Amino acid sequence: MDLEDLRESAKEMAGTPFKDEVIADYVSRLNDRDSEIKALEKEVEELEKEIEYMDSNADNSLDSSEGFVMGEDSEELEEVAEPEEEEEIDEPKEFAGNFEATAYTAFCNTGCTGVTATGYDVSNTIYKEGKRIIAADPSVIALGTNVVIKTSDGNSFEAVVEDTGGDIRGNRVDILVDSVDEAKQFGRQSVEVEIK
Repeated sequence: MDLEDLRESAKEMAGTPFKDEVIADYVSRLNDRDSEIKALEKEVEELEKEIEYMDSNADNSLDSSEGFVMGEDSEELEEVAEPEEEEEIDEPKEFAGNFEATAYTAFCNTGCTGVTATGYDVSNTIYKEGKRIIAADPSVIALGTNVVIKTSDGNSFEAVVEDTGGDIRGNRVDILVDSVDEAKQFGRQSVEVEIK
């Protein structure tokens, strides 16, 4: 029995001796159905958002270039956290997780050519459109993604993923810097990465 049938039955029963009880029962059932429909509509909306998020972070299969890395190799860190539920008022940053960060230069003895994996020339800059350039694993953060990096000392800056690296896998990012000395000084740090 659909909603229209319930409403018609309620109208027909209006003249019966127990009309108040019957009408109350039908109204209650109508309200229950309306609540179920609203809950299902919300679930569909949330699933559509999840599909959209997954599509926007699809794996990018571009060639990788290797960056300058200081220190020993590390084990992979924890997997990317599930995205937080989006608010309808504003587009909030979606939390990506804790990453291990290292630094690299445009030219190095491990194959850095001054051009990123996306083809951007970094021979004279560490920025693209005012944002720092970083390398990341494209299966974790897609190339071209804008992020905010928060360092353990409380500093934060905007960056864009323009590069990959042979050693950059899992929850790890490599930050482009001006000099080998700056890369050595940066070392390895734990940072928080938020996708913009």
